[in-house]
Amino acid sequence: MRVRRVSCHVVIVASFALMTFALAQWQALGFSLDAVWPFAGELRLHPAHVLIIGIAILPPALWELFVLDHRDAPAHG
Repeated sequence: MRVRRVSCHVVIVASFALMTFALAQWQALGFSLDAVWPFAGELRLHPAHVLIIGIAILPPALWELFVLDHRDAPAHG
């Protein structure tokens, strides 16, 4: 149980790190949307793609922590 909790925290930290990195890189590009779509020129990873991945992995980790906390809590009533 402790390993799952630690791994959830690691995923949350990784999510925030990815979002921070993506926003910093995107700001360096002047928030340009060039190369977001594959048919818009050269095929390369855009910071918006990394931002989407960071946002996508956050809710499952938070939900898992929520479930672990409520599973360990004593029942009221």
